[in-house]
Amino acid sequence: TYVPLYDLVLKRILPIKRVEMRLLVDKQEKYLPQKPVSPAFHDVDELISHLKNYPYYVEEKVNGFHFIAIKSDNDVKVYTEDGKDMTKHLPTFVKEIKKLSSVNFSIDGELFIVENGVQKGRADLIKFVTQKEIPDDKNVHAKVWDITFYKRDLKNLALRVRKQYLKKLHFTDRIKEVRTKFCETEKEVRDAINSMSKIKYSEGAVVKEADSTYSPGKKISAWLKYRNYLYFNLHVLKVIKNEAGNYNYLVGVKACLLYT
Repeated sequence: TYVPLYDLVLKRILPIKRVEMRLLVDKQEKYLPQKPVSPAFHDVDELISHLKNYPYYVEEKVNGFHFIAIKSDNDVKVYTEDGKDMTKHLPTFVKEIKKLSSVNFSIDGELFIVENGVQKGRADLIKFVTQKEIPDDKNVHAKVWDITFYKRDLKNLALRVRKQYLKKLHFTDRIKEVRTKFCETEKEVRDAINSMSKIKYSEGAVVKEADSTYSPGKKISAWLKYRNYLYFNLHVLKVIKNEAGNYNYLVGVKACLLYT
């Protein structure tokens, strides 16, 4: 006995039908950055008590302006952390982005201004990007800590894998990879936080699980921030509205007389 089978016949279709065939590739889209959970820690021991999933990366906390840069072929867009397009304010910086790689990519990092060898803070850059006229951006620099796209989407990959993709970029004098240490023990994390906090112009350190993935627009507990700030209780003396529609504050600190 046997089971009858059917022949498969290739037959030309007339009239000829045009069929479009194309290769589907990952498409880059604008996104909001992933951030460390808030608030920041001010005590190293307290931060370390929250670490559960070793190993970790410890990065310097750059005092600047969080940005996303997306390169698609010869087009580059630079966005603020809340999604505002600031590309037009950064014509020469865009050229620097293009030097990083010939392939399509998306990076996550911090912008800052350097004038006469001195790194300026976040306030200087905010003033810069809110100008109505296109300013000279030759002093704008960046440090990059993450890459979410390199020929394809990388967000579902572990941070330790994304860091390897980050090494593929050809960093320049104006765009560099953020200083980072890989830590497998509590002592290594503690030493790295102290080391990163002592870097000139550093705000502290960011501690990230090596196996953490990237969720756009989310604040995740796998990333923790340490700030080495010195805090004061200030009194607002005057509120001043600027031309950009934002507000500046004149503040004062209460004087104390110490007697011995």
